[in-house]
Amino acid sequence: MSSIQQVLAHGNDNTQQLELARTALPHVSRLLSQHHAASKGAYRLRLQDDDADLPVPQQALALFAEILRAMASGQSVQVIAADSLLTTQQAADFLHVSRTHLLKLIERGELPISKTGTHRRLVLNDVIAYKQERQTDQRARLQAIAELDRDLEIDDL
Repeated sequence: MSSIQQVLAHGNDNTQQLELARTALPHVSRLLSQHHAASKGAYRLRLQDDDADLPVPQQALALFAEILRAMASGQSVQVIAADSLLTTQQAADFLHVSRTHLLKLIERGELPISKTGTHRRLVLNDVIAYKQERQTDQRARLQAIAELDRDLEIDDL
């Protein structure tokens, strides 16, 4: 199994997949909310075709609910292992920046890399951490601007 799995393909079966996700989502969400306290971290799902109970960790079921939520709203979903190595282009795409800008971040030491032969690779967790730090910094800057706006009593134009 590769580290990246496409969950919702674009194509003719999109409508059917959307409907299946929309149908399943309320059931999975209800299961998570109703049985959270009693589950002790695991759920038992009945597989109809095999007539078997399948133990499922709560985290896996919660992830499944998130996948269904995204699919139900028509979003494409990829499941990627947290320790996956990304190419510089994949990391740039994830951060919504150009590859050139990403290389500058790497050169400044803002993102750690590992080398695979002559190729630079980034650990997904490092890229996610950088994105979260950047978002936190952006929120703080916006908050500071909003406070300055209130202090100066600037009216909307």
